Amino acid sequence: MTTLARVLLVATLLAGCAPRPPAEEMAAACPAHPAETLILPGEQAVFLATGPEDRSVTTAHVTGTDLRGTITVESDRGPVEVWIVDTTHYHFGDRVEISMAVRAVRVEVRPASPASPEAPPAEWSEPGDHAVVRGRILSADPRGTIAVESPRGPVRVWATIEPGRYCAKNWVEVQSRVRPAP
Repeated sequence: MTTLARVLLVATLLAGCAPRPPAEEMAAACPAHPAETLILPGEQAVFLATGPEDRSVTTAHVTGTDLRGTITVESDRGPVEVWIVDTTHYHFGDRVEISMAVRAVRVEVRPASPASPEAPPAEWSEPGDHAVVRGRILSADPRGTIAVESPRGPVRVWATIEPGRYCAKNWVEVQSRVRPAP
């Protein structure tokens, strides 16, 4: 292999343009990245649960608000960002209780049917700001925090980190509830 070819191969690998060899994937405890899901006009995405929920309840302090409808909170588990309905309800330093449920999901594409009714909106029996975010995992760190893409920008949430459970580019559903701490 010529020097130029080696340089181009290394540059491509560093830029992330080439897939990692299978041995590296197994060492990272994550399966090969799933193929991108393409949804065409006339089709709908259906999210199917593929594993158990990781549930957590934590008390934290508000460290920031964003006009996009997210707040950042800090606890002993680290910082996270969650969706809220109205950012004016929470202020810097407020103590809040965060309830989260994270579950791996699989996306299936099905033909859209005009006769199929939309799922009714979720009804919440407990007070607080409730949200459901479905998106791909952008990153996962060893502390148990995963970054998930969302229409309001990436959110960071707490999850139980088990090797291979939450890997970049896989899909998850995150349910969160934020309310003033009791």
